[in-house]
Amino acid sequence: MKKIALMLGILLALLPNASYASFINNYNDWSKLSDSQKSAYGYALWDQAMNIGNADDPNYIALTTGLTNCQKAVNFDGAMISAAIDRYYRLDQRHLKYAPPNVFYTTIVFGTCREDINKERVAKHLETVK
Repeated sequence: MKKIALMLGILLALLPNASYASFINNYNDWSKLSDSQKSAYGYALWDQAMNIGNADDPNYIALTTGLTNCQKAVNFDGAMISAAIDRYYRLDQRHLKYAPPNVFYTTIVFGTCREDINKERVAKHLETVK
């Protein structure tokens, strides 16, 4: 309950900046955010990944179950996701042109969590993610 209250507080604090999220198109935009804005943005990306799809679709079920298992193992939070995005941008200058969601899906979803997602996909007789 405390976590939910904290996240709601952060959300309320960031509401004036909520429209800014759609204008974060690359590293230059990302670098202008404060650490708390980056953390909230990272957590929102995670939340979005968990809520895109049809609850009856086996692909969606495998994705969300795999991500949930990965999150439990790694214990991701917004700050960790934001740090992963920062690290990804620092590793290679070619990445600077990509928007944070692209970086998030590359590093977290199909990087760190690929094994958990594929385990769920195999259990549902689906092709693994390469």
